[in-house]
Amino acid sequence: MGPGVHLEWSIWGDEIISRELLRFEQRAVSDMRPAYLAIVADIMEATEEQFESEGKRASGGWDPLSEPYAAWKGAQDYDPGTILRATNALLDSFTQDGGDGQILVTQGGNLEFGSASDYGEFHQRGVPDNNLPQRRPLDFTELDKRGWMKQLQTYIMTGELGVQAAV
Repeated sequence: MGPGVHLEWSIWGDEIISRELLRFEQRAVSDMRPAYLAIVADIMEATEEQFESEGKRASGGWDPLSEPYAAWKGAQDYDPGTILRATNALLDSFTQDGGDGQILVTQGGNLEFGSASDYGEFHQRGVPDNNLPQRRPLDFTELDKRGWMKQLQTYIMTGELGVQAAV
């Protein structure tokens, strides 16, 4: 078998997907943007569900807020019962088309999607020294990843968008 098309995605340096699409190098279309944008739409929907379920969708659930932090949120007129949603800025950067702080760049064969948030990474990884538990705003199931790979394979083979990845 000849070399394939390599797909690698990472979230703040953590490898999420690293897979080889074998035997597609000669069929690869020159503009992957339509497939990438379809996958980004799916990522946005999955991320919305991750926030709505407070991490249950893909992470098993986020740790509850500490009592002092919940009290502080209430004193600031934020909903003390929500997690990672004081202002919804992080959520919006991942789930709203053109949301404040959203990064979306498709150039050549590359896609970069994310948030310019300076605190999202701390939630993604957790900061034990500061008593900040890991609450992954971005986390995906194996079914998600397989669906995105299938979407890319279909697009590379046919130039058409396949069925949108499962959410």
